[in-house]
Amino acid sequence: MDPTLGIRRMEDFQNILKDRCGTSDISFMTKKWDPIKTHTPLHRIDPNRIKHEVFMSDRVQGVLGEVSRDTGKSIPMLCIEIHEMLDEMGYNRRMGVIRWMGFFLIKILKKTCSGVLVNEYSIDRVKGIMGKTPVVFAPSHRSYADFIILSFVCYNYDIEIPVVAAGMDFQQIYIMGRVLRNCCAFYMKRSFGSDKLYWAVFGEYVSMLITNNDAPVEFFIEGTRSRSAKSLTPKLGFLSMVLDPFFCGRIDDVTIVPINISYDRTLEEDLFAYELLGAPKPKESATGLLKALTLLSGLYGRIYVDFSEPISVKQFCGIPKQRLTTEPCTETLFDKSEIEVKVVPSLANTIVQEQQCHAVLTAFNLIAVILNNSLFIKPQKLAFGAFVSEVKWLKDVMERFGALVDFHGNDDVEDVVCDSMTVHKNLVLLSDSHIVTLAHKHASTDEPQYVLAPGHSLSNEIMKVAVPVMMLHHYINPCLSFLITPAVITIVLQSIKNTTPSISKDELFKKYHYVRMLLLQDFVMGKANEAENFNTCLEIMDSLNLLELRRRQVHHGRNIPLQSLLIGLLRPYFFSYLTLCLTLKESKSPRTVTDLTREAQKRVESLLLSSYPVHPYSLALDLFTCAMRSLEFMRAAVKVKREGQLMYQPGPHLNRVTLEIDKYVPRVIDVLISRTSSPSSSSSSTLIAPSSSKSLTETNSSSKL
Repeated sequence: MDPTLGIRRMEDFQNILKDRCGTSDISFMTKKWDPIKTHTPLHRIDPNRIKHEVFMSDRVQGVLGEVSRDTGKSIPMLCIEIHEMLDEMGYNRRMGVIRWMGFFLIKILKKTCSGVLVNEYSIDRVKGIMGKTPVVFAPSHRSYADFIILSFVCYNYDIEIPVVAAGMDFQQIYIMGRVLRNCCAFYMKRSFGSDKLYWAVFGEYVSMLITNNDAPVEFFIEGTRSRSAKSLTPKLGFLSMVLDPFFCGRIDDVTIVPINISYDRTLEEDLFAYELLGAPKPKESATGLLKALTLLSGLYGRIYVDFSEPISVKQFCGIPKQRLTTEPCTETLFDKSEIEVKVVPSLANTIVQEQQCHAVLTAFNLIAVILNNSLFIKPQKLAFGAFVSEVKWLKDVMERFGALVDFHGNDDVEDVVCDSMTVHKNLVLLSDSHIVTLAHKHASTDEPQYVLAPGHSLSNEIMKVAVPVMMLHHYINPCLSFLITPAVITIVLQSIKNTTPSISKDELFKKYHYVRMLLLQDFVMGKANEAENFNTCLEIMDSLNLLELRRRQVHHGRNIPLQSLLIGLLRPYFFSYLTLCLTLKESKSPRTVTDLTREAQKRVESLLLSSYPVHPYSLALDLFTCAMRSLEFMRAAVKVKREGQLMYQPGPHLNRVTLEIDKYVPRVIDVLISRTSSPSSSSSSTLIAPSSSKSLTETNSSSKL
């Protein structure tokens, strides 16, 4: 199909790593390079000059006087602080360093990866808008490798190396901090707090990069790597800074390019699993970097890069021309117009949605979903042949919901599954009886694991089960961005199945919307097209026999296997949410998020130890964190300040939210209350009970697919 019709195809992806095979890497990295500039500023200035212009700007000079009056510090002393800030944050562009880093990167990629695939149609589309307005790259953030991979892609396609926003902790890594700076990284604090001077200096620095630089500016709108591989709720601060020159009238437009970088296997998968269970994030250091390099002896499959259609901020906003001005911008970054307050969150959500839509799923994403289903949702021992059939079936389902799945152009699904399991042999095994199962990933210890961790210190018995499950869900979660709408609709229909044979579309939408808002922190959504997406999804679900549409009424469908799979994917979320609700409800006084999370995680562990069939993914701290934000958003939890700490207490809607969640994990409240009061710690507990349930493909004959 013609890519101009907006249909993504694997045929449009070019393996740029394959192009490097049989050629000289040194010749490639030392080639004559005349990159396309993003735009031609009126006054292009070099990195050192940018720092000088920032210091002399009206905004920084204005705040300088305010801070001097407020703090009593002298102007000369504050000027020294500003210069130190700029030296700390400022980037350099050293092509010699970039070329050598590229050379080593190619060597590593050739050793560990089978391909770096780039959608060349999307690249051509982006290059077509270069030279007209400042361009901002907004890639997804799943690995430390994202920044390096995108720079390599830009070099390969003769696009100027982006200037990349990086956390200040990287700047402190011995040697590597300087290397990254010379490769166009500029550094920012993780939190600015109420430091007006830093806000002004950094904000003006970003503005200068947008207005007076001819390279793309790159930033991660999620703020940090996603440990779960789900899209995180976008952070708005940096995006506001990027848009500030446009709203102030210093430039006529800004072009935002959402980018998805997908990995067959993520380098940090083990680390992420432990962090989700409560291990503190390790401090960035040269030692940590050397340890990470030892992981590069394994196989990591393919990497995929896809550029979304560029977004013109001017068109997105519909800003009246009179709003723009050519006067110097002296207002602070805290002073926002009404339209900015509305536009920035909407644009941020759009960027994240575009990232999700341009993901590429691999065979292992589907393997993870099927394995999760056979282990925890409908426990059964699937022979390898049946397992392969399930993967093929799920591929068809995922494509119906808009996903692009790469099977390497191979029609032999069994070969594709075998190849994928080879890449992930550290996580998935084929037993002697040809049953696909999870590998053990946790080494037992006699000492408590994480005394100072944000979560509860889990037992070794639970860690043995939970660590591989966290890793498995790292590959399941990318599928959920395509399945979240049908999954929510299915679980809502399931909750009313015993009371009514049908429901009106309007009533179903109301129930769907409530649940979708409840899960908003876990699954980013765009409110603008919610009704349209809902109706489109109903039609697809009807074609799959997940439901039946009869005029304005929705009836229950007969595709029980797919219904069960979708519901099972959401059950860990509702279980964690419900556990947190009850923990908050039973608290006799306000408690911190950390205390509530530890207690909730401890309760889930108790149920697992007592053989209650709760999904181990319900232990993930990420779920409790999102649940706490959701409860606050739904007014089920109220934030209060006690003794200088932010704490939470039950809100006016806690009972309503608790009862609503209980519909989707039935008969759990009594179990949570009774079983966690005296948990069993028997080491002989069976955490996964086998079942004789039929496989999905055996019972899927009624599907319209």
